[in-house]
Amino acid sequence: MIKKLFLLLVCLFVVMIGFGVSLPVLPFYAQHLHIAVVPRETIAIHITLLTSIYAFAQLITAPFWGQLSDRVGRRPLILIGIAGSAIAQLLFGFASSLAMLYVARAVGGVLAAAMLPAAAAYVSDVTTERDRTQGMAWLGTAVSLGAIAGPAFGGLTTREDLHFTLGFFDLKIENYAPPFFLAAGLMFLTLLVALRWLPESLPSRSATVVPRQPALDWKRLGKPLLLLLGLATIAQFGLTMFEAVFALYPTFRRSLNTIEGYKF
Repeated sequence: MIKKLFLLLVCLFVVMIGFGVSLPVLPFYAQHLHIAVVPRETIAIHITLLTSIYAFAQLITAPFWGQLSDRVGRRPLILIGIAGSAIAQLLFGFASSLAMLYVARAVGGVLAAAMLPAAAAYVSDVTTERDRTQGMAWLGTAVSLGAIAGPAFGGLTTREDLHFTLGFFDLKIENYAPPFFLAAGLMFLTLLVALRWLPESLPSRSATVVPRQPALDWKRLGKPLLLLLGLATIAQFGLTMFEAVFALYPTFRRSLNTIEGYKF
């Protein structure tokens, strides 16, 4: 059980790196794609939308992925989440326009959403009632660590233009693209590990036949659930607002320093 849970948490950690890797890079990447010719207020709107579209895509598609995991199993959706995140990183790295950035971010949100409900269900499958709370806590820890490591990974791996000559091919990786290619490589490596060592947690009988369950008493559950979701929304609102705005701040300060001729 511990081995399965540990491998799952590593996979979730890597996928969450894909969410955070773009946060410190995105404003500079957008300027590099010549989006900065529009007014500053418009740039800020685009950056915040590119940041939020990932979570919005997850909000819309996560219930679908959750239901699908009860039918086909947890493992296929976990693999889809890892592979989809890797593909989104590649799209981000090869982006040459604002539209491509939106597409890459939306694709990443839709496909990464397959990972989250499947991972939570996987933890529930492999843990007992006694240690399930601890398993869910470790699940949240993996998500948080990935969100923390992602921005650091994106900032530290950013490089100037890179050129590689392979025979008759001349490959150029432009500024701010290396973090996304490196993240994609890490995700593909994680995908191979999961294919080899991560087993299915849902019994084969349950994967094809979903047992009938008593209907939830939504009237009884409504108020506590609404309060819990409201508190989570407020907390996430403050966190994501900081993530989006803080990345814009050094970008605008750098522009101001260039104009006024001093160093910040």
